[in-house]
Amino acid sequence: MPRPMLRIDRLSQPERLVVGLLRGVVPATLSDPDRPIFAHLHLTARNEGLTLLPPANPFLSQHEARLLGTLATLQRRKPRPAPATGGALAEALSVSARRLVALDIIIDARNVVRLPSPEPASTPSGRRPPPRTIRSFKPPVSASLQDRVLRFVALHGRAESRLLQAFGASRQVISIMFQRRLLDRERAGLYRLSPEAMAWLKTQSTED
Repeated sequence: MPRPMLRIDRLSQPERLVVGLLRGVVPATLSDPDRPIFAHLHLTARNEGLTLLPPANPFLSQHEARLLGTLATLQRRKPRPAPATGGALAEALSVSARRLVALDIIIDARNVVRLPSPEPASTPSGRRPPPRTIRSFKPPVSASLQDRVLRFVALHGRAESRLLQAFGASRQVISIMFQRRLLDRERAGLYRLSPEAMAWLKTQSTED
């Protein structure tokens, strides 16, 4: 039986504030230097495919619960900067946890036990799904199909998967480009360049 979703109004005030930050809501009281930190966490979590509900949704998604629990754990450990091998999301969580402590926004670790389990749900066969693959940027080979797809998307701003397939990129190629952080998914079937890909293309145009 599916575990019931937790209502936001049952969370503490600091927890509700952090959930808002995860959903992209930036309070007016937050200083300008802090805004990019939490905006980056929101975008990174979305790019990893995590479910972040709209700000007005009264319930907490499983992914939001896991992120909240992870931040609480990092706060208790007095987190240090994440290693480069930890992935973009791990680094964003570590930086955000440190900043929340500095702002005296503390998630009570005792409350985390009320949140949905951070373990992935079992599949109907009783087996747990494989762990989520951490996306890491890997630039394409010059003049390769992935290189041409990047320039095609850069020209149009964004592109649907069917348009990319018509251009010559199979679903497998699109999936590989997503895993390599060449493309970000705005929604199902719609892609745009990742920030890393845009920066890489700029360096290529400079060299040209």
